[in-house]
Order: sequence, then C-alpha cells, then structure tokens
Amino acid sequence: MDKLIFNASVSGRANRKPYWLTALVACLVTAACVLGMAPFLPREGETANAAAIIAIGILILPILYVLWLCIAVMVRRLHDRDKSAWWLLPYMVLPIMFDLIAEDDGPLVILKVASFLITLWVLVDLGFLKGTTGPNRFGPDPLPAPQTLADAPAP
Repeated sequence: MDKLIFNASVSGRANRKPYWLTALVACLVTAACVLGMAPFLPREGETANAAAIIAIGILILPILYVLWLCIAVMVRRLHDRDKSAWWLLPYMVLPIMFDLIAEDDGPLVILKVASFLITLWVLVDLGFLKGTTGPNRFGPDPLPAPQTLADAPAP
C-alpha cells in the first residue's frame, strides 16, 4: 500500500486507486498539520515569536511533501489517460488565474464559472475515467489484464 500512496515519481502510470488514496492521505495530513499549527498562530494584535515561526515552518514541510505527491500522482494519472504532463498547466493554472481575475459580481463572474467547470473536468478526467487499456507511450497498464476462459487453470 505504501508503494501506491507514497510514490513521488512522475514517470509511469497510475490508475484511479492510487489517485484517490493519495488525495485521502493529502487531506488527512493537511488537516492534521493545520490543526497542529492553530495553537502557534498569533492572535489579533500579537506578533509571532520565534518558537511559533519554527513550529509553523516544521508543520508546513509535510504539507509541501504531500503537495508534491499529489502533483506526481496527477502526472501519472495523465500518463494513464495517455496525456502529457503538460496538461497540468491548463488543469491547474487556468482555474487559479480565472479566480484571481474574476470579480464576485459583474461581467467577469463568468471566469469563476469557467474555473469551476475546469476543476470539475479535472476531477472527472483524473478521478473517474478509466486509463488506456494495455500499454501506451508512458508504460504498461497498471491494472492486471483481465483473465479469459483460455487463461483459467484447468480443473
């Protein structure tokens, strides 16, 4: 199981299981780190002391590692779908860019809708659609080949 979740490599392919397991671990680790940071965050009107800054800095490290794991598994999922890692640019950059440009009201609110739709498509593409059956240009199929009656052992 640790091979599925903690694979920081961007080469090869990953099916949906490691994608969802990595997402689950990322949520749990991030939540634990944020909760761990809460006591060290300065209150209104206070300044952070050195111990708080060090503690927060240490608790950010697992979040950064998990972020890398998420990016790596997204690249491998793209490979499983026979897509280049370059697809991460529109998948990640466009929603962020649209959200930064968009206003809460006015004509640019359409960018928020576009951001949501792109994010939804990323979720469908990487999280729900099956990868390429058999080998592709990024490597062998991570799922075992289905057994046929001819492959079944004789009784």
